[in-house]
Amino acid sequence: MHDLTHDFALSISKSETLIWGGESLDNFSNVLHLFVQSDGHTTPGISFTGDCFTKLRSLVSKNIDFGDMLSNFKCLRVLKLSGHNIIELPNSVEHLIHLRLLHILRTKIEELPESIIKLFNLQTLIIEECQGIKKLPKDLSNLINLRHINFDNLIWLWYDDKSFKNMGRLSCLQTLPIFVVGRDEGYRIKELGPLKNLRGEIGIYDLVYVKDEEEAKSAKLKEKEIFKLGLYWKYPRAADNYDNDEKVLEGLQPHQNLKSLKIRWYGGQKFPSWVGLLLYHNLIEINLIQCWECEEVPTLGHLPSLWILEMGGMDKVRSIGSEFYGYNDGSYRNTTTLFPALRTLKLQCMFSLEEWKDAKELRIAGEVLVFPCLEDLTIIWCPKLSYLPDSLHTCISLQKLVVRYCGDLRCLPGVPFIIRCGIKELPSGLQSVEYLGNEDSVGSTSIQHSHPSLQKLKLSATPHYLQDQIQYFIALKILWIQEFGEMVALPEWLGDLSSLQELYIVDCKNLVHLPTEETMRRLTKLKTVMIYGCPKLNNQIDHNPFIQFPNLRPCCSDFED
Repeated sequence: MHDLTHDFALSISKSETLIWGGESLDNFSNVLHLFVQSDGHTTPGISFTGDCFTKLRSLVSKNIDFGDMLSNFKCLRVLKLSGHNIIELPNSVEHLIHLRLLHILRTKIEELPESIIKLFNLQTLIIEECQGIKKLPKDLSNLINLRHINFDNLIWLWYDDKSFKNMGRLSCLQTLPIFVVGRDEGYRIKELGPLKNLRGEIGIYDLVYVKDEEEAKSAKLKEKEIFKLGLYWKYPRAADNYDNDEKVLEGLQPHQNLKSLKIRWYGGQKFPSWVGLLLYHNLIEINLIQCWECEEVPTLGHLPSLWILEMGGMDKVRSIGSEFYGYNDGSYRNTTTLFPALRTLKLQCMFSLEEWKDAKELRIAGEVLVFPCLEDLTIIWCPKLSYLPDSLHTCISLQKLVVRYCGDLRCLPGVPFIIRCGIKELPSGLQSVEYLGNEDSVGSTSIQHSHPSLQKLKLSATPHYLQDQIQYFIALKILWIQEFGEMVALPEWLGDLSSLQELYIVDCKNLVHLPTEETMRRLTKLKTVMIYGCPKLNNQIDHNPFIQFPNLRPCCSDFED
C-alpha cells in the first residue's frame, strides 16, 4: 500500500475506533468501535446518553455497568461485558436488535433476561468464567440465527429443563460444546440431527437416555465434521441398566476426520469395531475412562496418528492380549509397525488386570515394531499386574516412567533381566522413572546398572534397599525421595550425582541427617532442595543455600499427572 494511502486509512481507523481510559472527550459522533474500562471504583467521566453513540457498532467494556443505557446503542453489532462490577444484564438489551455477538466474561451476573430471545440476529453467545450464573432465558431455540454457543465449563446450565428445548431448530449452529440428552421430546439426541453445520468439539452427556442404535444414529454424527468428541453416559446408574450401551455406541460412530475421542461411564462389555478402525487416520488422542463393565480393551494398534492413549477404571479387564495390537486375526499381516506414533500411554485403576501380553505372532515376525515412539508411560493402581510386555522392555524411546501402587509388578520397562538378577539395564532413551509401591512389589530385586541417560527419578514407598541403588543413575537431574520410612541419613554417595539440579525429600519420617557439607558442595549444579514432612531433620542446615522447608507439600511439574 502507498504510504499516503496507508496514512489516510489509518487516520480514518483512528477516528472510528476509541480506546477510552477515563480522559475527558467531547466528540464521539464518528466512533464505531469503543473500548472502555474502569478500575471499578471511579465513575466514568463520559455520558453515554444522547445521539453521540447511535453509530456505535462495537462496545467492549470492563467494569462498567451500563444498565439501561445499553438501549442507546441501537446499531450495536458486538457487545462484550466483563468485570465483577457488572451484576446485571438489563431487559433493555432487547432493543439491540442488530446485535450479532454477545460475550459476557467474569461478571457477577446471576441470570440472563428473558428479553435476550428477541435478539433474532444474534449469531454468537458466549458466557465465560461467570460461576455465579444460575439461569438462562427460556427457549433459546428461538434465536434461529445462532451459529456459536459457548458457555465455558458451566455444564449445570445445560441441565435447565426449558432453555435448551428443541435445539434442532437452530439449523445454522456450528459450535455447540455440550449437549445433554433428556428423556422428553425436544431433548432427545435426535435434536442434533438437523444441525448439519455442527463442527469442531462437542461433549454429549446422559447417553443412558438413548434407547437404541437407531435413535443414536439419528444424531448423524458420522456426517458432522466434529474433530473432538466426548461421549458420556451417566454416573451413578443402576447396575442392571447397561443393556443398550453397546448398540448405542455403535450408532454414534463419528466422522472420519475425528482427532480426539473420550468415552466415559460406558457400560458395554466391549467396544464397537469402529473405535479402532484404520479409517480414523487423523485420530490423535483416545481416553477410555470408567468403563467398568468392559472385559476387553479395543484394537488400537493400527491407528497411524494415535499420539495419546489413556485407559482407566476398566475394572473387569483381566488381560491385555494380542487383540490390543490387532495382529492376531491375520488382517494386517503386512504391518511392520504397531502403535507407530504413540507417545503417551497411561493405564490407571485397572484393578483386575493380571497380565499384559505381546501378540504371539510378533515374536515370530521379528521385524514388527511395537511402540517405536513411546516417550511417556504411566501405570497407576494396577495391583494385580505382575509383568509388562516385551515390547516395552525393548522400547528405546522411553523418556519418562511413572509407576504407582502396583504391588505385584516384578519388572519395569527396559529391565528384562530383573526376574533373574535384578534391574540390569534401562533403555538407552529412558530419561525419567517414577516408582511408587511397597516392599513386596519387586521382591529381592535391585537396581544394579542403569543407563546414564536417566534424568528424572521418583521413588516413593519403595523397598529400603533400593535407596543405595540411586547412585548408579549418574545423569540424574531431578531426584524425588518419598516415604522412605527406614532411612535415617542420606548417603554420602549423593555427591556423585554431579548433574543433580533438583532434590525433593518428602515424608521420610525417620530422616535425621543430610550428607556432610563437603558432599553437598560437590553438587555444583544443585539449584533446589525441598524437604517436607521430615520432623526429625534439623531444619537449621546451611550446607547449601538452596535448601527450603516449605509449609505445603512441594510440587514438581516433571512428575505431575
